[in-house]
Amino acid sequence: SLHASFFERWGFSSSSQNGEPTTTINGGCTDDDDSRDDALGAQRPHTLLYTSFLLRVCALEPVAHALAALLPCFVVYAHCGTVLQQRASSQRNGPSSNGHGRRPEEYDRWIGMYGGEAFNEAVRQYRALVEDEARRANDETRGVMRRRYATSMALEAMFWHQPLDGPDWPTT
Repeated sequence: SLHASFFERWGFSSSSQNGEPTTTINGGCTDDDDSRDDALGAQRPHTLLYTSFLLRVCALEPVAHALAALLPCFVVYAHCGTVLQQRASSQRNGPSSNGHGRRPEEYDRWIGMYGGEAFNEAVRQYRALVEDEARRANDETRGVMRRRYATSMALEAMFWHQPLDGPDWPTT
C-alpha cells in the first residue's frame, strides 16, 4: 500500500511481539517506550482530539453514528486529492511552492492515490452506505448522525489547519 511504502522508505517497521503490535522507528525507540507519553509524543493536540473522538464514537456508539463520524475523513481526502491532482500536472517536477526545489515524489504518489478514480469510487460507495443507513434510521438517530458528521468535519478542518496555526503541546 501507499502508506506502507512510505513507512518502509522512512525507516518505520511494524512487528508483533506477544500479540502486541510494536512500531520501530529507524531502529530506535519503539511505541512502547516508557520514556515518553505516547499521546504527547506521537500526535499533536488536534490530531489526538480528532482520533480520540473517532475511536470513542466507533467503540461506544451505534454503527450508524460511527459511519457518519468517519465520512468527513474520506470526503476531505478525496476533495484535496482531486484538487491537488488537477494542479499537479502543471507543477509536476517543477519548483515546489516553498522555493526549496522539487517536491518529493511522495507528494505525487499521495495526490495520485487520493485524487485517483479508485479512491473517489470508494468514497462514493462509502457515502452511499452512510446515506442508506440514514434512510433506514429513525429521526433521533439521523439527528445524532448529523451531529457526528458535523463534529468530525470541524475536527477535520482543525487537523488540516494545525500545521499552520494550530496549537502544539506546552513545553515543560
